[in-house]
Amino acid sequence: MAVRPDLPYWRSMLYVPANNERFLAKAHQRGADAIILDLEDSVPPAAKSEARRQCSAAIEDLLARGQELIIRINAPLRHAVRDLEAMIVPGIRAIMFPKTQSANHVRLISELIGELEGEGGISAGAIGLMPVIESAAAYFQAENIARADPRVIGLLLGSEDFATDTSMVPAPEPLRLAKQQIVIAAASAGIRAYGLLGTVADYGDSEKLKTVIHRSAEFGFAGATCIHPSVVPVLNDGFSPCEAQISEAQEIIAALEAAEAEGIGAVSRHGRMIDAPVAERARDLLRRAKAFSER
Repeated sequence: MAVRPDLPYWRSMLYVPANNERFLAKAHQRGADAIILDLEDSVPPAAKSEARRQCSAAIEDLLARGQELIIRINAPLRHAVRDLEAMIVPGIRAIMFPKTQSANHVRLISELIGELEGEGGISAGAIGLMPVIESAAAYFQAENIARADPRVIGLLLGSEDFATDTSMVPAPEPLRLAKQQIVIAAASAGIRAYGLLGTVADYGDSEKLKTVIHRSAEFGFAGATCIHPSVVPVLNDGFSPCEAQISEAQEIIAALEAAEAEGIGAVSRHGRMIDAPVAERARDLLRRAKAFSER
């Protein structure tokens, strides 16, 4: 299934603790396609209420600076309700929902968001939902979760929690099958898969990181989250088409269009067959390149 045309292109999504005013003040300077204001793991339990207050105060400023915002809420329902009541305001692009359990779990959160959109005068469905799969049980529900609700715009695997739940090492090889499943489940629903063939916690080796990002893009991921600002430019570069790829895509489309003008459905170019699926990948690459060039 083709990716829905209304979805955003996010190469980099930077986690920023919602209770850290110094980090919040600098968040817009990091160059990330989206900022994830985090109310979950980076905020200790005793600081949740204060984090909501600080996050609310930062949202207006970040939106005024043109920053796309995602809010990562807490998973326990009592916390999730409080988070949503504080965070569903005009301009928020998506809610990241950790520890998603099932399609019904997604629909419950979507219903809550919908009620709060109505109360806040926000257009119905304006705020997307990004479920995060973090357990073995949820992994087997990935396709249903991806298809659960029209509000779902992206799907992620929480590498650290998933690895803990399955007794895996959070490294590319052990996680590869699960990560591929996320890509395929997202594709079946026409949404984007986000992530790396590894974990967001591993950012110290820049050359290794570049290789992981390149491989992740090859495997079908559209972008990834990160926990350190130094990773943002590496993600932006790694998930952006390079000049050689753009040139090749343009040539592929031109070659197929010339063939179609002559009544031919496929053509050979440099020893490679070009047909409709190849051309569609080329068009998608050019759409991404255009979107990124406008930032």
